[in-house]
Amino acid sequence: MAAILIVAILVALVMISFQGLLDRSEAMRCGTNIRSIHSSLANYLQDKDAIWPQEPENLSQKAHEDWWFKTLEPYGAPEEVWQCPTIKRKILSKDKGKNGPRLSYSPTSFDGRPGTAYRWSTQPWVIEIGNMHGAGALICFPDGSTKTTNEVMGY
Repeated sequence: MAAILIVAILVALVMISFQGLLDRSEAMRCGTNIRSIHSSLANYLQDKDAIWPQEPENLSQKAHEDWWFKTLEPYGAPEEVWQCPTIKRKILSKDKGKNGPRLSYSPTSFDGRPGTAYRWSTQPWVIEIGNMHGAGALICFPDGSTKTTNEVMGY
């Protein structure tokens, strides 16, 4: 009986440890994803004379997502980098991806003037859609640096 209890405790500890590793690896992957989107936006801006991608007005959610996929894929942001692995695991797996968002990150809207995206160093380029990693939504800035909303707000 004592052996079964010890084994059960060890299994529980391993499971808790595994979950922590999974959470940390997903948070790292999320950071990599948002930096990939930033890099793609920077490549786009270089190719388009520093004019931010101008999304057409009044798009449905699906059309909005498809537009971003199509616009940045040639610059190195395939559809899979737009999805935070934690959101994919916790939200989309429940409904088999049918109703949830396919974009886990939201690019900022800028006007169509050249250089606007570089005008303010603290204006985010891309923001994660939720606090999926426990420290606030991830934000990526024009210089490629990333911070959480908690860091930005000083929490």
